[in-house]
Amino acid sequence: MDNQENLRKHLIDQGRGMLRVKYLDTGELSTAAICPGCWNSPERRKTLIQKLKSLGVCPAHKRDFLTGDYDKTKSHSPGCPYGRS
Repeated sequence: MDNQENLRKHLIDQGRGMLRVKYLDTGELSTAAICPGCWNSPERRKTLIQKLKSLGVCPAHKRDFLTGDYDKTKSHSPGCPYGRS
């Protein structure tokens, strides 16, 4: 297992989701760790997409756009401030 696979497994074990993104300037693909609960909230996804764009990346797949798919069964990552009751 290489370093990227180890990191990916570690983040998933922590309850984070992995989002496929692409760099706006080159189109190169990468991944970003996100909170699944936040990503599956339309309001939070809008904010997260804006944050990703400010970092020079955007979602790579149409299903991850603001008008894409949502799974309301996903919970927040441990430590996510939006997951607290």
